[in-house]
Amino acid sequence: MRPACVPYVDPGLPLARELRDRVERYIDDYGTWPKTITCRPRFHRCGQTSKEVESITMMADKAARVMLGAMACGGPTFLSPEKRAPH
Repeated sequence: MRPACVPYVDPGLPLARELRDRVERYIDDYGTWPKTITCRPRFHRCGQTSKEVESITMMADKAARVMLGAMACGGPTFLSPEKRAPH
């Protein structure tokens, strides 16, 4: 699942409003709450329990390590839109 992405916004009420808008848009697009939220330059995890947050963190770490390895080998090769499964 993709993260909800929030660009840098000044802390306080402007950030709270932008975060609310991005999460609402994510829910409209995917029908569920985001598991991760990237607030440039930070990365936040969302879960119902500490165990769920730990799992999300471990998966994000694994994805970053896989991407780093792919970049070291010349970059990732992504599937074309025709070969991807429909959402």
